[in-house]
Amino acid sequence: MSLYLSRYFRSNIGKDELTVTIEEELTSIRNYLAIQNIRYRDKFRFVVNIEPELYTQKILRMLLQPLIENSIFHGLEQKNETGTITLSAFENDCGMILTVVDDGVGFSANNLRKGLALKNIDERIKLFYGEPYGMQIISQPSAGTTVILTLTRV
Repeated sequence: MSLYLSRYFRSNIGKDELTVTIEEELTSIRNYLAIQNIRYRDKFRFVVNIEPELYTQKILRMLLQPLIENSIFHGLEQKNETGTITLSAFENDCGMILTVVDDGVGFSANNLRKGLALKNIDERIKLFYGEPYGMQIISQPSAGTTVILTLTRV
């Protein structure tokens, strides 16, 4: 656990760069998830579906990890059985789409978990990429949650 924690901190603390590659963000996420899987005794699995040419694409630092964290704490932690978090990245006519999908407990529209971290992510996207880009959240009770980030290539 100490090894994963030190790797996680080393990849995130004290860095001046505003952006990282998707591959660098994914490395940080994997270290974070290793810690959480120790804590939760392998209660969830992580699936990655990223188009190979996007691994070198730059995105804002710490854009995806808070979404993974939300999936664990608000979706999978409350689930009785093992859950899955899927991270996907692909291109379309609008730019680049990144999704974080969990099969956790979900929530109703009235309980949209737009906490400070999620608001911050959406605002950071809009400031960096422009107003047409941002975050969308889709969820239903007992059906999991999907977070969609629409970005442009940098």
